[in-house]
Amino acid sequence: MRRIGILFLTTAILFVFCTNNLCMAHENDYSPTSSLNQGWQQGIEGGIEVAHAIFGDKPELVGMTAEIGDDSSEITVKNYLGKQGWVITPNKGNNARYINVDIDDSIAHSVTDGQSYAVAVEYYDEGRSSLTIEYDSMKYQPIIRQEAGEMSANTPLNASVNAGEREYIIFNDTKVWRNYQWFLPNPRFANELDGYDFRVGIYSKSMGYSRGGEVTISAIRLYRLDTVSRINITADTEKHIGNIFFQGEEIELSANIDNTIYPVHSQADGGYDLDIEWTIRDEYGTLIDTAEDTVSVEPLDKQKVTHKFKVDKYGIYRVDIEARDTEKKLYSHCGTEFSYVRHESDDFVNKHMGIQIALTNPEDERIVELTRKIGIRNVRMMLYYNNFRRSANNYEPTGVGIPMAFKSLFRAFKNNGMEIDINIHSASWMGAQYAFSETERTPPYTKEGLCRWADYCRMVADMFGDTADQFEIWNEYNLGPNHSFNLSNRPASDYAKLYEVSKAAIRDVNPNIPVIGLNTSGAPIEWISEVLDTGIGKDMDILSIHPYQWDGDPLTYSVRDRNLVKIKELMKKYGLEDKLLWITEYGYSSNYEDVNSYLEQGAYIAQAYPLILSTGIVDRYYHYCLLDKNTNIRADRESNFGIMRDRLTYPLPYMVPYGAKPAYLMVSQMNHMYADSEYIDEIKLNDTSIILRFKNKKTGKQFGVMYSNRENGQLATLKLGTDKLTLYDSYGNAEEISGVKGVYSFDLNKRVQYIEGDFTSFECTEGGVYPEQIAIPVTYGKDADIKIKNYSGKPVTVSADALEGSEVRIKGSGTINSQEGKLTISAGKAVSGTERVRLLITGENKVWYNGYIYLTYQEPVQLESALTAVSDGWEMRCSITNTGNDIVKGRLTLISPNEWHKKVPDTKVTLLPNETKELKLRLPVGLTADETQVETAFVVDEESGLGSYISKNYNFAAAQKAISPIVIDGKGNEWTDGFMTLNRNDQFKSLLSLGSTYAGPDDLSCQAAVKWDKDNLYFYADVTDNIHFASGCTPVNCWSMDSIQLALVYDPEDKLAKSEFEEFAMCLLDDKPTIYRHKTTFTGDGDYTSISDSELAIVREGLHTYYELRVPWKSLMPELQEIQPGTELKFSMVINENDGVGRVGYMTYGEGIVGTKDSTKFKRLYIRE
Repeated sequence: MRRIGILFLTTAILFVFCTNNLCMAHENDYSPTSSLNQGWQQGIEGGIEVAHAIFGDKPELVGMTAEIGDDSSEITVKNYLGKQGWVITPNKGNNARYINVDIDDSIAHSVTDGQSYAVAVEYYDEGRSSLTIEYDSMKYQPIIRQEAGEMSANTPLNASVNAGEREYIIFNDTKVWRNYQWFLPNPRFANELDGYDFRVGIYSKSMGYSRGGEVTISAIRLYRLDTVSRINITADTEKHIGNIFFQGEEIELSANIDNTIYPVHSQADGGYDLDIEWTIRDEYGTLIDTAEDTVSVEPLDKQKVTHKFKVDKYGIYRVDIEARDTEKKLYSHCGTEFSYVRHESDDFVNKHMGIQIALTNPEDERIVELTRKIGIRNVRMMLYYNNFRRSANNYEPTGVGIPMAFKSLFRAFKNNGMEIDINIHSASWMGAQYAFSETERTPPYTKEGLCRWADYCRMVADMFGDTADQFEIWNEYNLGPNHSFNLSNRPASDYAKLYEVSKAAIRDVNPNIPVIGLNTSGAPIEWISEVLDTGIGKDMDILSIHPYQWDGDPLTYSVRDRNLVKIKELMKKYGLEDKLLWITEYGYSSNYEDVNSYLEQGAYIAQAYPLILSTGIVDRYYHYCLLDKNTNIRADRESNFGIMRDRLTYPLPYMVPYGAKPAYLMVSQMNHMYADSEYIDEIKLNDTSIILRFKNKKTGKQFGVMYSNRENGQLATLKLGTDKLTLYDSYGNAEEISGVKGVYSFDLNKRVQYIEGDFTSFECTEGGVYPEQIAIPVTYGKDADIKIKNYSGKPVTVSADALEGSEVRIKGSGTINSQEGKLTISAGKAVSGTERVRLLITGENKVWYNGYIYLTYQEPVQLESALTAVSDGWEMRCSITNTGNDIVKGRLTLISPNEWHKKVPDTKVTLLPNETKELKLRLPVGLTADETQVETAFVVDEESGLGSYISKNYNFAAAQKAISPIVIDGKGNEWTDGFMTLNRNDQFKSLLSLGSTYAGPDDLSCQAAVKWDKDNLYFYADVTDNIHFASGCTPVNCWSMDSIQLALVYDPEDKLAKSEFEEFAMCLLDDKPTIYRHKTTFTGDGDYTSISDSELAIVREGLHTYYELRVPWKSLMPELQEIQPGTELKFSMVINENDGVGRVGYMTYGEGIVGTKDSTKFKRLYIRE
């Protein structure tokens, strides 16, 4: 149950996780701020609140004014869990990306003495958005005059705007209100931030654009602290680039102390002792170590302080460095990080593993060692044509520093024993002066253009011939049109000519160097077949593909089953089975759709690699890539593929330039395990869980690779036939585990684990020592039992540890002498969600089990609701369950929308222990209506608002029966009602650099409707689009044009996999109505890319595009052969936007089409009479 009320602070700053200590438990995936919980909390005991804003229909503003972006008319109010908030959205430009705050001048204005402040924000934690703060901050210039008894400094601000930034929050989709607090060093508050003092938003210079959707903020509060921040303290990473330390190295951290930023005050303060406090926590927030130093500070002094630490586990650690002088009330804070990485010796290397080095600064050779030390032997680099031309006929480098820097970097890699794969290509971002001829930009295809390209290939082969081990010809030629690699949409046969010319030119210089062909985006079977039909395949030394799978986890959306098996069959068809196949690009972004966290990126890389190895057809794998891009660090997929950060022009707290992401540590562990290994076999436990077995060819030892993407983990009991083995986590931390007659139990989760030993068996079984369940339902404040099975025949000891900060209480440890026992825990103060508890079972100096238990919280009174279509309208069916042992009385109420609340009466309910009651609320809405946010509650305490709350967006979409025949002509005469409307900012999602904004309904909007009869489904849409573009692509890519994608499935019992449904796209492609089916559940022979007996009309008139479609049920879905009123379909729709520069965004009704293919994210479409 949740208490609804407002969590706000009095004079002292004291934050809790959510309202009235009741919250949703959630263990964060790793991110730079995941272990910060509520944010900065140190040294604030004397702080007082000086201003606040509480948002809603009637905002309360005290000591400050607050506005949404640049236009206060853009205010949107949303209600969650009985609390209102203002909405900011990434799709409205400056109008709604921020809440701008102006502090009253009487409270804080033109601060010049370093006075410290803190800002607290309460936000609704939904989705994977990110939130940051910018503020008008102080920056002094150097002293210009210093005489006896007199000091002065230049004007405080160096520029018209000096915006300070703090760390950004990454949301965790807990769907509760959460609080976060930022410490603001050196604020100025002089209204210089576009006329405001600070702003909380989903965009900033350092963070870039938030990847997620809209964000709802309930309150912002400003606190004046009793300290001043006149000392500047920054982390120093020059000695250890990225603060990356390797096995056996001592952790040496440095910080720079700068006492010159307030020169006048620095002189007045005189000399004093400054206490430096170091606090180290792991990625879960667990305290690892603390230390203190004292340094003597003199006026206008700069110095460095260094401290050495030791950690005993590989991982990523957060460091807080605080400088304080209690007497002078000086306080400054710096957040940084370091990583400790497995590296057994300089000899270990995985010769089949490579990595792309996409450098923005090729002069930085320090990355060579960071690449080599994680066991990577092969590097892939790209050389761009425009870096080596001054004009059409002048091949002098455009900037000598660029190719010379690459040459030096290549030599550094070569000197470290690495092979270098050079990809040479051109791209559309080159200026016209780099064109291959007057008529062609890229790629070259005329005789003249190919001749110039061949000259370039010879030059590169000569310039880098002493370092290159192979050359790749072009990159992802199969993409187009409007794509930088194939701007002119040249056919596959032209690529064959390009490869032939390129190889001949390179071999003129180096007759023996391998030349790699294809290098495709994905594994496009049709396109590759067209290339191979020319016969060029036999001349290719190596074939390469980039089989990215971004839809979700690698096991569900398997690169092995989807792509590699088909490529193997294709190579055999063309007699190329003896050719080497390389994957020269594969990876996951840490910020894309469902793959949207640092942990998931690393986990999915570690999951995919053994699947790729298991095929036996991939000789080399290059991960894309080593470094993130330096711009818009939260902005888009392309910027976040690195396993390390880039140099970070604008570093933030807890993020250092070239810092390691979890994937960096996981790749190091992967290479330690897979070097000189071969695949043996595997056990697939279910669709989400697998264990693959490998053998080290040098040592003869076997190892298993285990993981599960099941929400609450997977328990696996294996018979391995050995008395002991070594268990490695995904970073390489090892411990010895003992078995019971060769039987072991493991908790499998998203992070890959490895087991190594002398296996004589490899099969699932029963027995051993293990928890009966690893997912345990618990209730707030109640005891729960973890049941243990013990087949060892000996006493075992059971203990558990909750993560730091958890309120779960372990009621001692226990000895189990029989085959069954238990450990009792007391659940924490949470009402929903999941948290982990580490369970340890030991005996006779052996570890029998060391894994996680997942506590799944339940509300003592649970409210569930579902929307149901009835003949003359809609009902909400509510189920209320008392999970406790006491009688509960309360009322069921519909809270919002407010106009519905007035029309739907409350219902009083009494529930006996463990009783469930079903109630119906008749909703005041027509047969069809737009999507509406509806909040219902079962309130059991009127004074506190204690109760169970549900807030959901419900869609009231319905397909009406076609009474009269529908003529498919694009005129829409038969369509007058039942429309689904897309015309809001929150329905539009930007894609192109995430900088494109939605300009309103005239930019893009849609009204769509569905009808039916016993034989057909009918669809109609009126799309308003100011610029219509659909040209120059094949039907399979019409989704990238101005088009509509529809997806639907009949799955009333949710038996189908979430990726199984029908999906097709409609497009007026080159003025021809085109339909293409991308996904289907039909099986057997036949071309299902078309929909038999369907009829489509698309008409463009002015700014409108009219779509009208008829599809026979029998051709649409095998699951549904006869339609009846009352049938419920899962349905989703995407309106794609392409203004002639590429797919810049889309509007969506439902999710599950773009990115992750997931029918659980679809809307419901009801079939009405």
